Amino acid sequence: MSAQMKIVVTVATYKRPALLKELLDSLAVVHRETSFTMIVIDNDPQGSAAEITAASDLPITYAVEATPGIVAARNAALDLLPEATTHVVFVD
Repeated sequence: MSAQMKIVVTVATYKRPALLKELLDSLAVVHRETSFTMIVIDNDPQGSAAEITAASDLPITYAVEATPGIVAARNAALDLLPEATTHVVFVD
C-alpha cells in the first residue's frame, strides 16, 4: 500500500451493539495488515453504540446522527472525512 493512501472505513449502525462488536473485532484483524481509520455513525439518538466503539482498539471517530436513515448516516460520515482521505469504504 502506498504511503500516501489514506483509507477510511465508515460504519452506519442502529441499535445493534453485538453485530457492531463483531464487525469491529473482524476489522481489527484486517487493521494489523492494512492501515485505515474508521468513522462510526450511530443512527440511534441515544448513542447505543458509544460503549462498543469506545472499547475498540481501532482508530475510530464516533458520532451520533439523529436524523434517521442510511442517507443521513452516510452524509454524516462524509462530513467527518479527514481532508487527506483517498479511499472510502462504506459498511452498513
